[in-house]
Amino acid sequence: MDLLTNIGLYHYLVIAILLFCIGLYGLLTTKNIIKTIFALGLMLSAIGLNFVSFASFGDFKSVSGQSFQIFLVIISCVQIILAISFVVAAKTLKHKKIKTVFKK
Repeated sequence: MDLLTNIGLYHYLVIAILLFCIGLYGLLTTKNIIKTIFALGLMLSAIGLNFVSFASFGDFKSVSGQSFQIFLVIISCVQIILAISFVVAAKTLKHKKIKTVFKK
């Protein structure tokens, strides 16, 4: 029961490593551009979790980890907008080159 009450830096780092590895696996194994963008977003989330956990558990008196996380959230939002624009372009345009990007 002591493990559940004392959550430390180690636990956050293990979760971040798992998220990063899942994102890296998705990045390396897929050829679909949408899945690649979401895998990159998952990797950026793991990096942001590392920034925030080191900033909160360290002896730092600045908010640099949180400011980096806000920057990474903005990048993730741009990635999602890019993925949605790819889907809309594939649905509206009937061009063969765009259709080949989304093949499995």
